[in-house]
Amino acid sequence: MQVTKAVDLAALYAGITKQNRDALLAGDEYVDQTIDDPDDTRMGLTLTIRPHGLNGEAAAEKISAVIRKLAAIEPGQYFYPASDYHITLLDLLSARAGFHYTQAQVQACIEVAAKALSGLRPFAINFRGLAISKAAVLVCGYYEDDFWQLRQRLRQAIDESILPHDERYPAQTAHITIARFRQPLARAQALLDFIEHEQQADYGSITVRQVELVYHNWFDSKKELLHTFYL
Repeated sequence: MQVTKAVDLAALYAGITKQNRDALLAGDEYVDQTIDDPDDTRMGLTLTIRPHGLNGEAAAEKISAVIRKLAAIEPGQYFYPASDYHITLLDLLSARAGFHYTQAQVQACIEVAAKALSGLRPFAINFRGLAISKAAVLVCGYYEDDFWQLRQRLRQAIDESILPHDERYPAQTAHITIARFRQPLARAQALLDFIEHEQQADYGSITVRQVELVYHNWFDSKKELLHTFYL
């Protein structure tokens, strides 16, 4: 699976907000009823990047600060704790109801990731501004060629493995989801105004030195770390 390299991330993030603005103002947001459902069994295998290290901790603190501001506007929504902040590098086996991994699947995921990561040096991801969809608020992540190349190498390695191409949609961004809607928005206009106000806000940067293979749920609130790869 090849995904074009020519991605204007600023336009992509701005387009997400623009595309969903009218729906949010009209009360047509997506309220996720599974957030508080103890019977939600959707789990999957994913390669994730988390804000590790000193720079990562600083970025996480800035993200936590902006979450507190969001919570003051829409206190009834679901806000991610810092332990769950992550970028989805690639879904290897997408979350689905009742999924339990086998050792053969885990080994295949490790082999795919190890092959794609071989020889790759640490790279940076910068966080700037927010975007909003019908279902969530995102911190916008900006990357350079190494990140794009890594995703392509992963897709190529999957071609040569027992794994299916299981992305729900071809990943192009490097965002961190920080809020999901567990109830109808009470102050949609105020929320959108805040998103606009934060458009150029700097939330720091991380140097990616490790990638994690995790078995986790849709919200990352349930997870098992299966393997860590170091760049």
